[in-house]
Amino acid sequence: MANSKIILTADDFGVDDSIDNGIIQLVKYRIIHSVEVLANNGEKGAESIRRTEKLLDQTQGVNPELELGVHLTITSGKPVSNANLSEILFDGHFISAKSTNSSANPTAIYTELKAQIEILKSNDRIWSKVTHLTNHHDALWFYPDYTEVYVRVAQEYGLPIRNPRVLPAWSALLYYKYFGPRSASQEDLEKSQKAYDLRKLGHFEARELEYRSTHYLDSSHYSLWRTIIDANPYKTDEFIAHRQQKLREVFRNIRKTHNELGVPQIVEVLLHVREGGVNKSAVKLPKHKRNQAFDKFDLEHYNGVSTAYFDGRSVEYHALLWENTDGRLSRLYTDNQIEKGRWDECVTQKLSTF
Repeated sequence: MANSKIILTADDFGVDDSIDNGIIQLVKYRIIHSVEVLANNGEKGAESIRRTEKLLDQTQGVNPELELGVHLTITSGKPVSNANLSEILFDGHFISAKSTNSSANPTAIYTELKAQIEILKSNDRIWSKVTHLTNHHDALWFYPDYTEVYVRVAQEYGLPIRNPRVLPAWSALLYYKYFGPRSASQEDLEKSQKAYDLRKLGHFEARELEYRSTHYLDSSHYSLWRTIIDANPYKTDEFIAHRQQKLREVFRNIRKTHNELGVPQIVEVLLHVREGGVNKSAVKLPKHKRNQAFDKFDLEHYNGVSTAYFDGRSVEYHALLWENTDGRLSRLYTDNQIEKGRWDECVTQKLSTF
């Protein structure tokens, strides 16, 4: 029987030096082989292009397995199209994920998503590495109209997308409860929760939806919740060791699922990393810098990427480096009969009517 496959994916490339440098180092070590690029940094995405070219320059010939994904966003930075997205903007910036609403015109969302993709497509070298699309803050799954547009765009470009099925299930539940659109209107809260509950049952509101994706997304190694609760600068080694243990569990669970179902799995594992030390990495924006778009912990030049959990990013980064020591990470692949996967190995997923 064929082996299961794993795709180790790092989000949020292209907006912060410490995040970018951490990802680049892990790509060089051939630990990470899928990088999600936010395409809307700088005028017409120029800064995103510059940073992505740096990634390719520094890893050229080192990691031929590297794949890029367009990390589509309607909750961070500024739009790159001229579409009328005023319902989800404040002072020219996308409003935060916790506040975003369902009022934007789906045609405008479609135009913006395509414009973000076209920024990376305009660079032949970068586009040759783009194999998939992902969804920043999960926001395109919050509301059915946005989701339909997301899937439509993916189908037009012939690209797979990140699976909304997240394991462990409690992680997805906590995200939607505490970090999703919790400041939206009551109507939108109910709409997003209904969409989430239906997806768990394999349904989509009033229509079918078909797309290519992995079998599921594992978020065990990334845990914003555990970072907030457990982060302790005096117990850094313990915190890193905990994340190493989570990585081992990811591999064991893939193998367990494979054995139980008798079907090889293709699984994306979500990572948020940052180069640098664990201490003193959270920086608050001063009050006069904040507005409806920026939360108090966001990067000053790019909202929706929070420095509040940079300690957690650092912990993930060092946990991966430690686990890669002495061939331990390689043994995880071998011992669990798992191989590195590719996005072109994704399978068709279907959400049915109800």
